[in-house]
Amino acid sequence: MIIKSFTAGSVAAALKTVRKEMGGDAVVLKTRQLTDTDGKGCIEVTACLDKPTVAQAGMALPDMAGRRRTTIAQVSMAGPSEAAPGVPGDAVLSEKLAALDRKVDLLLRNATAGTGEGSHDADGVHNVRLALQDADVPPEFIQFLVARARETRGGGEPLDAAMERVLRLELSKMACSRLEFRHGDRLLFVGPAGSGKTSLLGKLAAHFVVSGKNVRLVTLDGCKVGAFDEIHSYAELLEADVLDSPAPGADVADNGNRILLIDSPAFPHQRQKIADLKAQVDRLDPGYRFITLSALNRSSDILEFARWIEPIEPTHLAVTMLDLTIRWGAVIAGHRATGLPVAFVTDSPSGTGRAMSPDASRIADRLLGREAGRE
Repeated sequence: MIIKSFTAGSVAAALKTVRKEMGGDAVVLKTRQLTDTDGKGCIEVTACLDKPTVAQAGMALPDMAGRRRTTIAQVSMAGPSEAAPGVPGDAVLSEKLAALDRKVDLLLRNATAGTGEGSHDADGVHNVRLALQDADVPPEFIQFLVARARETRGGGEPLDAAMERVLRLELSKMACSRLEFRHGDRLLFVGPAGSGKTSLLGKLAAHFVVSGKNVRLVTLDGCKVGAFDEIHSYAELLEADVLDSPAPGADVADNGNRILLIDSPAFPHQRQKIADLKAQVDRLDPGYRFITLSALNRSSDILEFARWIEPIEPTHLAVTMLDLTIRWGAVIAGHRATGLPVAFVTDSPSGTGRAMSPDASRIADRLLGREAGRE
């Protein structure tokens, strides 16, 4: 196995270097945020080649490739070449070394064919890996599942079955215990543009009203016309009042007789705007601060977003739009990137359905490709 780390200014740039130096068979083990010598943020990606061929090893390890070129040059100068007239001697030697590489690869495959997991296990693990990769589950989490399954499986348990068991257990750990809200509680919803913040707010507000609770809707989004209209539509339907961009010191608590649901603008990626939003949030002092992510968000984007949103001090995670994709890896990516419990998921369009507590078994089935998509 060959393991290497690559550092770049973004996840995309680091992955490009991984593909260039290790090829398309490389598996990403982990990613992490670093700070370079100039104080700027950067991303480190660690990848591995599980069973590299000789050629792949030469590509991934430059010193090996250098020694190979040196050997060719030395042998070419050592004596008469076996080349046919007009054919350079080093070309013949390169061809022979390539043939030798292929033989070594074959010997390695034969040597490892009877070791490790049985053929059934290997096939099963391969299928589980492919399903999770297709679901956009972070590669480092897939590697964690394999390692944990090997550590915990009992005698006779196939490795793929152990991976599924560990997956369901980990998903159950990610899920938040059911939250109970009371009058006086303040709930903030913050996330990227189009992540479904306002829709989630509306679903929860409707649930509270049906349950006999009073609500007040507050919006910090003074820019987006659509968000303004949407939250006012919810207020009209629920016969609730709405407060737009409250000024510093404004009374929003209503003496604790209502649950406050606070909408926010699309989360910015400029430090000053983040500081301004944090100041607004801190004045309202919500006890529940939900990061809202769409299942359409890519896992690599979620990692970057989690770093930017830290100043808001989020408390819980919500994943929306599960009805719009069969790839639910964002649930795992969001939890792994933020460390937050998953409080809500939604699988219905704006204005319909409800916010649900996450069902670990259902999410696992979808990640493994065993649940049919909704018609």
